[in-house]
Amino acid sequence: MARPEDVWHGWMAGKLFKITREHSHRPEFKVGDVVKCVMVSRMGDCGLTKDLKAERGYELRVMPWELDPVEARPEGICPLCNLHLEAGGHEGGHLNRTCDECGGLTGPCDPVCPTCCISRTIGHKP
Repeated sequence: MARPEDVWHGWMAGKLFKITREHSHRPEFKVGDVVKCVMVSRMGDCGLTKDLKAERGYELRVMPWELDPVEARPEGICPLCNLHLEAGGHEGGHLNRTCDECGGLTGPCDPVCPTCCISRTIGHKP
């Protein structure tokens, strides 16, 4: 597991969240289900499990902005994407981006569009 201090979303490790969108490849994870974050990756995503007592062993990987914390967010965390406000894309407020290829909404710091999986360095604009 990545060290929490090394990543913008490290505060999420060990916390409980509600899922905010469906995942067709894992239909057992439904919107509103409470899950535990057991892994934060250097790639920017989180590993989740339905076993709220687990310390490791994720069953689903998602981006931070696909989750809603059960408890209050720590100070300095963006309420829209769950990343630290110092993370890129927050200068002057939260910047949602759209993909030029598919029109899908991307988060402020995601390296690829979650809809079409094309790198944001190829055609994604703020």
